[in-house]
Formats: sequence, C-alpha cells, structure tokens
Amino acid sequence: MQFRLVITFSFCIFLSNLAQAQLGKYLEVWGGPQYTQILNFEDISADQRVNDLNRLNTYKFAIGANYIHNYQPNFGYSFGINYNKIGQKYDGITAYDGNSFDTTSTSIFFKSEIEMTYLKIPLLFRFNSAIETGDRVGMVIFAGLQPGFLMSVDKVITSPAAPDSLLNRYPNYNFRGNFKKLDLSMMAGVQVNVVLNSKFNVGIGLKYERGFINIENRKTAWEKDLPVEYTFPVSTKKIGKSDITRQDSKINSVNAFLSIAYKVGTVIYEEPQDEELPDVGPPQ
Repeated sequence: MQFRLVITFSFCIFLSNLAQAQLGKYLEVWGGPQYTQILNFEDISADQRVNDLNRLNTYKFAIGANYIHNYQPNFGYSFGINYNKIGQKYDGITAYDGNSFDTTSTSIFFKSEIEMTYLKIPLLFRFNSAIETGDRVGMVIFAGLQPGFLMSVDKVITSPAAPDSLLNRYPNYNFRGNFKKLDLSMMAGVQVNVVLNSKFNVGIGLKYERGFINIENRKTAWEKDLPVEYTFPVSTKKIGKSDITRQDSKINSVNAFLSIAYKVGTVIYEEPQDEELPDVGPPQ
C-alpha cells in the first residue's frame, strides 16, 4: 500500500511540475535493439508434448518513423510506422522424436528458433516534461495502441532437424499461414530528448510492448505427415503434433532506441491572459 502511495505521489509531482514544452510538429526516425518473446506459459509445462522446453533470451531489432504533434505545452500525440523483427529461441528435451513414432529412442536435446517480420502502426498520446528557455533536456512519457501486420516468417530453424524424407515433402511450406495476419498490442515508454538547435533534437528511450491477441492461427489444418516442428510452438521438437486447444501465444518485447527529430515549421505559444474589466470609475 505504501509503495502504491509513493508511486502515485511521485507521478502527481511530475505532472504538477510540467511546464512549457516544445510545441509544434516533428518528423522523427528511430531504431535500436529489442528483447523479444513469444509468450505462452503452457509451452514450458510438461503437458505440451515436450518433456522440458525453455525460452531463451532472444534479441532482434526495430526501426521506425513517427509524426509528432505537440498541440499543447505538455501534451501531444504521434503516429508512425515501425519495422519490427519478432522471434523466440528455444532449447529443450523431448522423450522421443514425434516424426519417427519410435517411442523406444532415448531423450533428444534440441535447439530451435523462429523469426518473423511485422509492420506496426503506433497510435500514441504523449506527456512532455518542461523545456524552459535555455534548458536543452526534456522527458517524454508515451502510451497507446499499436496495430500490427505480419509480413513474413523469415526463419524456422531446428537442430537436429527433422528427417529429410519429411522435409522434402514440404519444400515451400507456408509458415505464414500458421499465424494470424493482424495483431494488436499495448505500447508504453519513456524518452529523454536533447535539443541541438531550433530544428533538431536527439533522444534515447525505452519502450515496452505487450500483445492482446493470440498470434497463432488455430484454424490451420495439419497434414498427417507434417513435421512436428511445423506445429505449435513452431520450430520446437515434440512427441507429436500440438493441441489446438492450447493457451494463447502473445508478443512481448522491450526496445531500447536512439532517435533524431526535425521540427516542421515554427510555433510560438502564448499563455492565455485574464481579460481585464473596463474601469467604470467610482460608484455614483
């Protein structure tokens, strides 16, 4: 309880100290590495046809461009387009290879990875910290929604791989069909900007994304002889094809980025003035 009060009090102090921020419209480009996950807690349980499955730390990258409009000293909005690499690395142990149906084989250790490309459109509200006259540093807190579009499944790797006799039957398997074309996520972050001159500023920031939608296409129909590595979770070895009733899989990522922004035009903000009443003289 005390921790919540401290957080609430600190946030209120931050908002109360917001003063003049840079108004105007900006074009911003940014990029940086990101830590990415495909979260499905059922994947790491023993009942998902894998005796032991571990999600490994997975690092990709993201780049993008934003249009920013600070329409008031402390508030603004932005929208843009992002190119995101999303993926997940695994390792684990399965009791036997589900492709061979040989239940007498010894435990098999494997490593695997899936990588996908998404185009995302962030729609964000922005809270800007003070940048007073002569002050070159400011802070931004932003949050909003981010629709995403799956462009491609770029990489599906398993070691040891499925038998060539199976892989050769599906030389051009469409992994993209295993996943939904649309995604929706929440995104929030913080950014520190440094003003270089009247037109340019640079920034460094951190943002967090959490998906709302199950990205797996559960309507996918598995062929009888399809390699088990091609079923959910895609790339991992299993003792058999996965169950379509499994829990949802959602995107989770943390992105560290650098940015540069260009101010479009010039905006001068005038504080609203109290209206002066006319002098009517002393009462008669």
